[in-house]
Amino acid sequence: MMVLNMRTGAISPRSILESPYEEENESYRCDKRRVLFESSATIINLRHRLVCGEVVRWLRRRSSPSLSELSIGPVFENSQTLLSAVSALPSSVTHLDLDLRNELHQLPEVMPILCSKTHVRTLSLRFFGDSGAMELANWIHMNPMLERLDLRGNRIGSQGARAIVDALVNCNHGLKYLNLSCNCILDCAMIGKLLIFTELESLDMSFNWIGDEEVSQVAKALERNTSLRELNVFGCQRITSYGLWLLLACIRDYNTSLRELHAPEWNGRASKVKRQINYWLKLNRTGRYLLKEKDGVAPGLWTLALEKAKFQPDSLFHFLRQGGVYGR
Repeated sequence: MMVLNMRTGAISPRSILESPYEEENESYRCDKRRVLFESSATIINLRHRLVCGEVVRWLRRRSSPSLSELSIGPVFENSQTLLSAVSALPSSVTHLDLDLRNELHQLPEVMPILCSKTHVRTLSLRFFGDSGAMELANWIHMNPMLERLDLRGNRIGSQGARAIVDALVNCNHGLKYLNLSCNCILDCAMIGKLLIFTELESLDMSFNWIGDEEVSQVAKALERNTSLRELNVFGCQRITSYGLWLLLACIRDYNTSLRELHAPEWNGRASKVKRQINYWLKLNRTGRYLLKEKDGVAPGLWTLALEKAKFQPDSLFHFLRQGGVYGR
C-alpha cells in the first residue's frame, strides 16, 4: 500500500508521516502540489495542510479507484472550502480522517453532507465537546454502511455519548467498532444499552472517568451480550479491584463471547483478579460458548474436560472438536 508524503513528495510504503512546518519557497510548494495532483497513491495525508480551492478541484477530478484513505483538516481556506471538500470526496475513499476543530461553527452544515457519503466505512472525526457528538448523532443514520467510528480525544461528556448511543440503537445501526477513548464520559448506563441492542464487536472506553459503579452497569449488559469481542477500559483510574471482580463474575458465569479485556491493574489484588479474567477469556477464545450445546458431547465428560482446562485451556477446544460439536 502506497502513501504520498507531502513533505518530500515521495510515494512510499505506508508509514507515519511528519507534519512539515519548515519554511518553504513558492517553487517548492508548487512542486509538491504537482506531485499531489499527479500521484496515484492509495493513502494521502493532508493533515495540517492548507486545503484550498485547488485541492477541492483535484478531489472532484479524482476518478481513479486507487485513493482509499484520506486524512484532511483542520486548516481550510474558508468555510465554503470545507463544505466543497467534503462534497467532492471521491467514492473510492473508504477511510476518512477529518479534523474539524477549526470549523466547529460549520458542524450543522457539514455533518449531513459527510454522513451521506455511504462509501465511507471507517470514519475518524475530531471536534470539541458534546455539541459535535450530538450533531453527528442527528445524521449518522444516513450512512448504514459505516463499520468503524473513531471519536477519541473529543472531550465528549456523558450527554454527547448518550446521543451517539441513542442514535445507533434507534436506527439499528450495524456499527462494529466504536472508539470513545480519552473523553470525559462518566455515566455508563447508555453503554449498557449499546451492548444489549447493537451488534458491536469492539468498544474502546479507555481513559474516561468511569469507576466501579459504571463497570457494574457494563457487566450487567455483558451478561446478555453475545457479539462484543474486545472491551478496553484501561486508564480509567476510578476502577478498583472490586470493579474487576464484577467483570470476572460476569465473564465466568455468563459471557462466553468476549475475548479481549484491557483493564487497569493498580495493585496486587487487581493483578490477581485480572489473571483470573485472562484465564476465562482464553477459554472463551477456545470455544467455551459450545458448552451451551446440550447434545454435543456426553454430559458426563464435562467434569473431566473442565478440570484439564484449568491447566491447559487449549485442550477444551480439541476436546469439543473431537467430541463432534464442531461437526454439527
